[in-house]
Amino acid sequence: MTAGASATIHGVVYEWNTFQPLENVIVNVNSTPVQSMVCKYGTYSFELPEGNYKISASYYEDSSLIYYAEDFVNITDEGSYVLDLLLFPDYSQSASSINGSSSSNQSISSQNATAVQSNFIFIDTILITVLILLVLFFLLRHSTEKKTTLAGKRHQAGKQEKAGEKVILIPEPVQFTESPESIKTGSQELEETDPEETVPTEMIVAEPDNTTSTTLEAILKGPMPADLQEIVDIIRAHGGRMTQKDLRSKLKYSEGKVSLMLFDLEKRGMIQKFKRGRGNVILLVEQDQPS
Repeated sequence: MTAGASATIHGVVYEWNTFQPLENVIVNVNSTPVQSMVCKYGTYSFELPEGNYKISASYYEDSSLIYYAEDFVNITDEGSYVLDLLLFPDYSQSASSINGSSSSNQSISSQNATAVQSNFIFIDTILITVLILLVLFFLLRHSTEKKTTLAGKRHQAGKQEKAGEKVILIPEPVQFTESPESIKTGSQELEETDPEETVPTEMIVAEPDNTTSTTLEAILKGPMPADLQEIVDIIRAHGGRMTQKDLRSKLKYSEGKVSLMLFDLEKRGMIQKFKRGRGNVILLVEQDQPS
């Protein structure tokens, strides 16, 4: 802005609740010297040089300040600057005129704030309690479903016993039937998590009560299948002792089948299996086998 040049700052003053222009408002600007004017039709205008200014507006009724507003403007160049003002009630004036009322209002405000804070704490407590109850409900429901499933399995086993079936719990994931071929191999291929560990889980095998000589024990005492003989020969060739891991590396069978075949040999009294670290050590028990 050149020396001697000025800019025009103007605007409209509005009442806060009606947003209508307010007449007879006194508008001041802290220029040098200070300029003041009374708004007609709610508008004001000043000519000001470059600089920062505070413009304030006051509305009086019966010599009492009713509405007040102020704002700042930075004039950097020539031209027209628009700055509208929204006048709000001047609560500070009322508070200064009634000291007793001020203390009372502050006390009420403090009480209201305390009440609101207490309400928030109460609501938070209720929400946390509901959340805890929901978690306990789902945990209890899950536990009840598991118990119901287990009870159903036990009930089914009881029904099988009442129907004249013999229920046997064996530590092996294989159901032996009357088929000699399936018992002869002593295994079925299965997926397992850790082939070194004992894979068996409890399984229910139903057999008629009138079974006599065709039992698992009779079959185990019979001729040893060729695949089991192969395992015995491998262990014997290694001095009668080797780890299960080394044995598996020399066989073409799956890991699950090897575990079940070793279980079959252990039942026949041909081998002994010992735990060592995370694996098993297989010891050959030499004895005469039936031809």
